[in-house]
Amino acid sequence: MRKSTELIIVFTIFISFWVSGCSDDNGTDPEPETEHYIGWVVGTALGGYGLIYYTENSGTTWTRQGDASQITTSSLQDVAAVSKNTAWAVGIPSEGYAAILKTTNGGATWVRKGSPADLPNIELAGVDAFDGQTAWAAGDSGVIIKTTDGGETWTNISSDIPNTVFFGMVDVVSQNPDIIWAGGEDYTDNTHVAYRSTDSGATWQNMLEGLFVDSETYAIIDIAAFDANIVWAVGSGSGGYVTSNGGQTWTN
Repeated sequence: MRKSTELIIVFTIFISFWVSGCSDDNGTDPEPETEHYIGWVVGTALGGYGLIYYTENSGTTWTRQGDASQITTSSLQDVAAVSKNTAWAVGIPSEGYAAILKTTNGGATWVRKGSPADLPNIELAGVDAFDGQTAWAAGDSGVIIKTTDGGETWTNISSDIPNTVFFGMVDVVSQNPDIIWAGGEDYTDNTHVAYRSTDSGATWQNMLEGLFVDSETYAIIDIAAFDANIVWAVGSGSGGYVTSNGGQTWTN
């Protein structure tokens, strides 16, 4: 299973604040500064390398970033930004190992991270990041990997997840990065899965196991954890689920 959309969008919001009542040099109230939104989208390879587009004006205009010397030849599946300068992107494997890219200068340059020594030759469809050093990626064969050194090395933290699972996304609770969610599909019986770890990936549990099996949802295509308890999961077809107790019970 792959994400059905060709472009995956993530926005990082930066607001220019102004203080009411302040005056300029002429003693008049200055005009408030306009909010601006910056963000990246990624998608199918075009012209020999994966697509990365960037906006700094709330999506009014977009500029393609990188070139064939920086971006892998494969399509890109997801992107996660942690600041206006730092973002991570993942996608289809290239040159025998998973594709992970990172920018630390707003996309002026993109650098491939990891190596064949610690990255499997699989598709990565989801990425999330805590900061410029710590990030997670998930994809085929039940694989979830983590870096704590800015992407130089990666560790598989999903050894107890079946290799029949395809993860389409991964989401980490921002207030507590020990809590990780990953959603997708189990190929064995074409059922949706939402795995959760509360110990940084040491152990995992499918919090949707046996639930909503008669629904039209065969895969979780997106999941968002507001905090340790409130989580939303969206499935293919008509499935939409929310939990308020960390996945112990769900409402469709």
